[in-house]
This record gives sequence, C-alpha cells and structure tokens, in this order.
Amino acid sequence: MRIVMTIVGLDKVGIIARASDLLAQHQVNILNINQNITDNFFNMVLIGDMNKASISVEELKDKASALGKELGLNPRPERRNLYGYAPDLIAEEVSMLYNTNDILETTRMITENNLDVRTITMGISLRDCADPDISVCARKIYDKITRCAKDLVKVGTSLEAELGVPIIHKRISVTPISLVGEACRTDTYVPLAKALDDAAKAVGVNFIGASAPLWKKAAPMVIPS
Repeated sequence: MRIVMTIVGLDKVGIIARASDLLAQHQVNILNINQNITDNFFNMVLIGDMNKASISVEELKDKASALGKELGLNPRPERRNLYGYAPDLIAEEVSMLYNTNDILETTRMITENNLDVRTITMGISLRDCADPDISVCARKIYDKITRCAKDLVKVGTSLEAELGVPIIHKRISVTPISLVGEACRTDTYVPLAKALDDAAKAVGVNFIGASAPLWKKAAPMVIPS
C-alpha cells in the first residue's frame, strides 16, 4: 500500500525533516520525494510505502493533520490563505504510484497560475411552472428555483474548501422564459423576469439564464443577481 503526502504552504525551516521524521517513527518507507519553492511558497509531494507501517492510513492522516497544525499548515477543509487557500498537510492512500511531476504541476497551477473552476451550473426545468395567470406563473418560478437551488452556493463553497480550487461562478440554467410564459394571458414577461431576478438573489447565485441548447430557438434571458 502506498500513500501520497502533500505539503503546501509558506516556507519555513524543518518542514521536510518533521514530515520525514513522522513517517520514520511509524515505519513508513519514503519511496519518492519532490519539492520546490516559489516566492517563499513551499510545495512538496512525498510517496511512501505502508507495507511495514506500524499504524493505519487513517491514523497516519490524523498524525499528519496534527503535524500540519503544529507547523501552521492548516489541514482540510479550512483551505483559505495565500491565493485564496490555506496551506495543508494531508496523507492519502493510493492504489497506484502517481507521477510526482504531474502532482507538482497541478499544485503549481493552483499556487502560481491561480487555477480555478470557472463555473458550476444547476439546470432547472420551469415547464411545469406554466400557468395562464402570469402572477401564479411567476410565483411558481420563484418557489421552484429557491427550493431546488437553496443549497447550490453552500455546496459549491464546500467543494472549494475540500478541493482547494476556487469556483468562480455558481449559476442556474433554466428553461427559456418564452417557452414558460407562452401559456400566460399577457403581453409582457416582466413579472417573470422579476421572479427570476428575485430567486437568483435569494439563493445567492452569480447569474441565472436560459439553457444553451435552446438559445437559437428562443432568446435567452440572463438576469444578474
């Protein structure tokens, strides 16, 4: 069994020595270690062999977390600091030997190039919100969006913390409003636009708009929150 230990954070004396000592104390053999320092920002990837280890992977994770706190490297999920994330020290079990250059390259992309996830999108069909009464239709739209997307931003934020990568936009894609409003006895869709705007503000998304596959059939309505 092999583990990958990743240490990311502001450079200081003794990080490698303390991590190596932790593994040596518990009979974890170091197979490969690779580290670099950029602008006083320390990145290290260590691969160890657990076959003769005196503790389990879960126990090692706990000890790595404790060491991270002692060194001022906050463990997951509190990843907020330089470039938007806190440094961390984690130990993970792996079923195969990863290429350390690939791991370091990903780390560099996050720390040096500000790698991010540009968007996560929730798709919500509003076809069942259609109603001859535009006020009823607007209320249905607001209620459905706020019900379905109430946790979208919270989940996105938790994913940012867990993965250590920012998610820039949290957005909602809905049925083109012309398709939803065609059943309404009205000559204006302003109440529906206001319902979308209010719903976007209520759930905290960056923006809400029509689903892309139907853009050519019906003009999309994008309502910034």
